[in-house]
Amino acid sequence: MAKFSFSAVGSLFSGSHLALRQRHMPFNIGIEARDQWMECMRFALNQTIIDPLFKDVLTESFLQLADHMRNQGDRCG
Repeated sequence: MAKFSFSAVGSLFSGSHLALRQRHMPFNIGIEARDQWMECMRFALNQTIIDPLFKDVLTESFLQLADHMRNQGDRCG
């Protein structure tokens, strides 16, 4: 099960997120908003995911996605 989950995560968060980013463009998303969203995601992962390695993989994937959604502040684009 864990092996399937890891490969599913890889395909879920790989590739272009252009359409998702475009849907978020009307909203100001900066570092603070990214960090607040990540805090919520970490809380949810801590409540639902037991395997620490899987939790780390998901956290890193969510962080990459959250950073990609930023359209305000340093290094966005």
